[in-house]
Amino acid sequence: MPFDRFLSRILALAPLTVLLAPVAAAKVNHPLIQLEFVPQQAVAAVTATIAPALRERPIDLRVVDGRSVEDAESIGTRTDDDDKVHPLTAGGDVASFVEGVVRRLAEQWGLRVESGADLMLEASLRGFEIIETNQAVGATFRAAVRFELQLLERSGRSLWSGSAVGDATRYGKKFSNRNCNEVLSDALLGSWAAALSRVRLGPAVEDAPTLAGDGETPAARSPSDNGPLAPVALLEEIRALLARGLESGTVADYVRGKTLSRRLEADELVAWKEAGIPEEVIRATLNCPVQ
Repeated sequence: MPFDRFLSRILALAPLTVLLAPVAAAKVNHPLIQLEFVPQQAVAAVTATIAPALRERPIDLRVVDGRSVEDAESIGTRTDDDDKVHPLTAGGDVASFVEGVVRRLAEQWGLRVESGADLMLEASLRGFEIIETNQAVGATFRAAVRFELQLLERSGRSLWSGSAVGDATRYGKKFSNRNCNEVLSDALLGSWAAALSRVRLGPAVEDAPTLAGDGETPAARSPSDNGPLAPVALLEEIRALLARGLESGTVADYVRGKTLSRRLEADELVAWKEAGIPEEVIRATLNCPVQ
């Protein structure tokens, strides 16, 4: 083939190549996430301090899904370049995944986990959420995991109750399911380490002492009052209340009684607004004390 004809063909194909290049390089949104435990913190560096009395007896450990979500596979949201919100879903049962992880961690930290044991630790998963917020370059990932726990005798008598929350934030790649798993794993690791460190065996409950004359037993106290909430965990509670038809003023009053683990950041305010959270509720959240 003459060189001039060869060159003309190459030049004719060049615009098509230029057009296809951005498509090939573009990030693709795959909202179905196969859950993996891939913490970026070293597991050995984050550990639970388990009470000696608990180490001496076998414990039956169970995780139940106590989240207030319509879809049991829902685990959060992400925004795209047009600021459109996309729901994120898990590719399997969330509670089963969490139970597998926390069992391994509990045994690694010295707890004797045995099915059918006289003591049972029931962990209700109240929050398991990732929010990916699109940035000009990359994305910000925020996750929160929250447990409410009860230590029970086989008869059903409650010996202890408490709660713990863990959150994690990092910057990463846009539409990265790997980054979602990493941040969720860090939040799960921190929450579970805090939860097991609080469990106590016996009538003396250190996490929620009874006030004289108030008529409450320690196990009857609301576990959610034991510590500050991560913003993502509070967002989950707000969504659940609004979904049940409560008015924004009522939800705002509920929020004013909460304590946060940190302040909301600017991109979170935008995400809350795009998620349909009323301005009155957002303002109440901004005024929450931080601990």
